[in-house]
Amino acid sequence: MYYYMKTITIIDDCHLDSQLLVSWLHTDTSYKVVNIYHSGIDAIKQIEILDTHFCLIDACMPLLNGIETAVLLLQKGYKGKVILISHAYYTEHKLKCMDVKLHGYCIKKEFDIFSTLAKVEAEQYSYEDNLFKDWEKLTHLHELKNNDIDKRIELLNPHYKKILLYASKGLNTNEVAILMGLKKHTVEQYRSNMMSQMGFTIAQAIAWAIVNHIIPHGEVITPPQKNTAVK
Repeated sequence: MYYYMKTITIIDDCHLDSQLLVSWLHTDTSYKVVNIYHSGIDAIKQIEILDTHFCLIDACMPLLNGIETAVLLLQKGYKGKVILISHAYYTEHKLKCMDVKLHGYCIKKEFDIFSTLAKVEAEQYSYEDNLFKDWEKLTHLHELKNNDIDKRIELLNPHYKKILLYASKGLNTNEVAILMGLKKHTVEQYRSNMMSQMGFTIAQAIAWAIVNHIIPHGEVITPPQKNTAVK
């Protein structure tokens, strides 16, 4: 750990937002970003090395959202102070943050990030009603919830959606190719491109598609469990 300054972990699935946070924080020599993760799952896997003073977590991540990620990190022994961040204000996020005793909740804006870090460092918690009221007005005025929408949804063309749907039903590549009227290698290429663009494995992509209501939960086929009992 860097003892001459306060260290920070960032967990945010949006690469652009992550880089903006880093650029803001590194304008102040009091802070140093030492870890960046683009999913809560990746951060939790590295819990043994997460010894930073603060952790900034995006509220609207897929698979594990910000609250779920924060709760798991704290349960697994993270000792730093956790602040949830998002573009738009969500009352349910504020209430959940307070319920699970996260240290703060703030908008993704440079001044507010620094202000919340300072308040949390000095007073442990940052939940000022007047700030939330201003943030809520700003959210409605500028439709900030659009900035929290997962941009990966826009990557899903009709072919990608069909491949995800058929994969969720347990169909193999040959079966998918027949149903789509495509050659097997074309389906494989589509799938490879989709996974590369989204940054998911196929299993993660299916879970993400269910969370975002792209695939109805009832469409998913759960493979039968192998019987490992000793006879």
